[in-house]
Amino acid sequence: MMIRLRNGPRRQTIQLIRTVYSPERGRGAQTVVACLPASATTLPPRVSACLTADERAQVEDFFENRRKRHAVQLADYNAVHLSACADMMVLAASASGGLATVQAAAERAGIGTALRRLFTALYGDSVRVVVRRPALPRANSG
Repeated sequence: MMIRLRNGPRRQTIQLIRTVYSPERGRGAQTVVACLPASATTLPPRVSACLTADERAQVEDFFENRRKRHAVQLADYNAVHLSACADMMVLAASASGGLATVQAAAERAGIGTALRRLFTALYGDSVRVVVRRPALPRANSG
């Protein structure tokens, strides 16, 4: 079973191609068993019925590897985006009067809670993340 990603003029597709020996040609002949949209994540039942057990396993492995690659790409993209956004927030906070604005925006967005969940998911109990509000200024007693 050969799995080919095709970039057509209108859409991308996944072709499932079977090679069968042809005695009149004296070599293998390729036949397209199924054509799926490139966005497919599983085998439709009608296509699954046309495949042998080995071919079905090969296509399922293809889909699983694609899901893993997509998850890695998504995590990489989001990590870079998070880093860039944090840098922009630091830059905005360093501007005159920007710290209060950034603090208010971060509080509205729940960044402290989100970061706590993120670091807990990434590092478990090995890292303790504490997000505290700044202390209120004390009144002079004197």
